[in-house]
Amino acid sequence: MPSKAYTSAGTILSVSSNLPDILSVDGFDIIVFDDIGEVSDIGDFGTSSDVLTYYEVGSSEPKKILGNKSFGSLTIRMAAIRSDTGQAIIQQARKDQTELSFKVTVPEPDIYYFTGLVTDYQVSVGGPDQIVSASITVSLSSEFIVEEDALGI
Repeated sequence: MPSKAYTSAGTILSVSSNLPDILSVDGFDIIVFDDIGEVSDIGDFGTSSDVLTYYEVGSSEPKKILGNKSFGSLTIRMAAIRSDTGQAIIQQARKDQTELSFKVTVPEPDIYYFTGLVTDYQVSVGGPDQIVSASITVSLSSEFIVEEDALGI
């Protein structure tokens, strides 16, 4: 049986300084996004929850429930291109401490939407055989929303 796995080659990361009125596919669909150029790696993103554990007096077995949740954060790596519009939006949002909307279009063809704050922006110059790169951290301020089969392929 052939694998149903697919490569991330061709994925596009986009950003907008506009936020949706409602956190839904429809809310994100009306936003105009700018692609972020020269992205080489998009980290993991998704919600996680604290696990609260307690014990009943009559049992030594733990009881567990989900507590507070975090929408998480992700690290994005890219070649540093000062003239790139998407990268400029990220840099300005970091300086202004403003929230952004993000769109990740993967070749499967799903689209992931979320909002977040740029908490870190770091540049790596490296040695003479390396590309000047940038690494940013985005702290998600919403759960991601998936628009499945968005490209209608």
